[in-house]
Amino acid sequence: MQSRFAFGSILSILLVAGYAVLSYYAAINALPLPWAFVLALAPLALALLVLVRKVFGLAAAIAAAVAIGWLIHHFQAELRAHVALLYYLQHAGMMLCGALFFGLSLLPAQEALCVRFARYGHETLTPELERYARGATVAWTLFFVAMGVVSTLLFFSPLPKSVWSAFDTLLTLPLVGLMFAGEYATRRCLLPHESDQGITGAWRAYQAWRADHARQAGNAK
Repeated sequence: MQSRFAFGSILSILLVAGYAVLSYYAAINALPLPWAFVLALAPLALALLVLVRKVFGLAAAIAAAVAIGWLIHHFQAELRAHVALLYYLQHAGMMLCGALFFGLSLLPAQEALCVRFARYGHETLTPELERYARGATVAWTLFFVAMGVVSTLLFFSPLPKSVWSAFDTLLTLPLVGLMFAGEYATRRCLLPHESDQGITGAWRAYQAWRADHARQAGNAK
């Protein structure tokens, strides 16, 4: 199981790294590349299709795919002329979703997202761990907000577009990784006596939360 997880993780990292390099090249190229706008739209289109499939079913997802394909074909000239803007909107949208994903769980009568994850990774949740997990949720919310703000400032600044593109396409995932590593190190420092299962344990807790969330959503229908 661990070897399969490691292989899947390495493959995912390689695919994401390859996409990031291609995106950087496409975003800074002075001449619009014929495939650049498709590459920019692919993650958003895929996420939309997955959401439609989950909420409305396979037939609706197929209809949405046809509609997206027609729109891309019909407006391809305009899309090719604004490749950099497409990449900016993609990145800003991802950062906004991340901020909302964590931030909305901080509202009154809600349980902070990291607290929910912690419940699936620990047999008992101490008050200290619960306070820390809520603080971690705040930290992740601010991180995604800051990423979106920096991206916006760089995109609309007089600096070369290569500076903005490097931040958006090449540095985003390493910065997320550094944030995760920093949070992990902080947790080990502040809560040394709490059980800690590492990255694989955190992933299993997230998978358990997703499965439970999907089961609750299915029962609500």
